[in-house]
Formats: sequence, structure tokens, C-alpha cells
Amino acid sequence: VPGCTKSRYWTYDFKPDVGLRLDKANRVATGDLTMSHSFVGMLQLDMVMCNQVFEHVRQPFDAAKSLFHMIRPGGLLLWSAPFLERSHAVPKDFFRYTGDGAREVLQSAGFKVEVMKRVGNSRITSGYLLGFGTGDFGGPAKMSHNLIQEFGEDTPTHPNKWLYISTVIVARRPEG
Repeated sequence: VPGCTKSRYWTYDFKPDVGLRLDKANRVATGDLTMSHSFVGMLQLDMVMCNQVFEHVRQPFDAAKSLFHMIRPGGLLLWSAPFLERSHAVPKDFFRYTGDGAREVLQSAGFKVEVMKRVGNSRITSGYLLGFGTGDFGGPAKMSHNLIQEFGEDTPTHPNKWLYISTVIVARRPEG
């Protein structure tokens, strides 16, 4: 991210059922995202990257509110979560997210969804779930043109769009 140097970014270590702890010297926040009251006024960030976290959160609507409070008005949220993914209980694995479900969770917290994409297609996702790797699909170069796709407004009608690996969203906290 342009302009984001070590002196400007924080790392967030998600720990279920733990209240927020701030290590200002190392710029590390630790705690449970669902404890929204802990975040109000403590962290006001320009952007948050929340990559493959929400499947591990027991209360995603509360966690989205926490993210909303962590981001300054006008700030961005880069968010992703699995739709079709193997279970990976680290420490727990609760949810999968369709585009509509992810949008609802974030909009209910107050975010404005600006971009929504899906990662993968039916062929790539089926292969992934069966244990195939990138080499089985001709390598990364051949996969890349089908890896990120737009969500349509309607239910996908083409079989290649029925399955996908993850939902990706760029959302903004509105000004004021």
C-alpha cells in the first residue's frame, strides 16, 4: 500500500474472547473483534485489511461494527472471507460467505460496499477442494485470467460461476 511504512501500520492479532490490548511500542493490537466497545476511539485507521478472518468470528455482525469503529470516516476496508473452503479450525471455523451475505454483514455495520468480487470459478474451486494445485491447471499464468471475477446482480447462470473460493470486498466508512 503506497505510503504505508512500518512506522504507520498496525498489526491486529485476533484472539477470541480476549479484550483489546494495545502494544503501542510494537504497533500490535490483540483481542476479539466482537468486543466493539473496546475499539471506540482507541484505533482510528485509514485502512484495514481483513483477510480470511471472519470465518473464525462467532459474531460477524458485531465484528463488522468493531471494524467500522476502527476506521476513520472516509477510510477503507479491504475484506475477504471464504465461500467454499476446506475447514481450518484455527482456533474455530464457523462461517462461509456468499457475496450477498458478506455485503449484508458489512452494510449492517455502516460500510458502503464499493467493489465486490469472487475469487475462482467452478473449475478452479472444484479442483482446489479435491486437492489439486496450480500446476494441475497449467500454472499460475493460465489460472490468473479466471481467478478474480465480478459478482453479477443476478444469480449466476453459467456453470463456471456457480462455485468460487472466496468473496472479496472493498468497502468505505462514509464521511461524517
